[in-house]
Amino acid sequence: MRDLYFSYEQEGDVLYIAFDKGRKGSSVSLNDNVVLRFDPETRAALGLTLLDFSRLMSRDVPLPLSRLAELPAALRDIVWAILNRPPVNLYLRVTRPAQDASMTLPRQVSLAELLLAA
Repeated sequence: MRDLYFSYEQEGDVLYIAFDKGRKGSSVSLNDNVVLRFDPETRAALGLTLLDFSRLMSRDVPLPLSRLAELPAALRDIVWAILNRPPVNLYLRVTRPAQDASMTLPRQVSLAELLLAA
């Protein structure tokens, strides 16, 4: 199993979660707050970046994955598969009604809990 690395930048309110620290890959923006990094060859998740993390944690409503629809179909399918399996689905819960996709954080956790778990 890979080690998880968490890094929080308080000034920018950004949480970085690395599933495979230091490994290079591609990234896609899922919406204004979430960026997914992944290896396009192996289709493995490499990390997540959560912008405005405090605000995300205080919301209890789904956030649309508005940029998912903008991706080419083949890339969208790869990203969708990555979002729905570990380790990503341990941190984001995604749903896909008809045309739209959205995400929520699986449970209300504090930044301290995430950092202590690392």
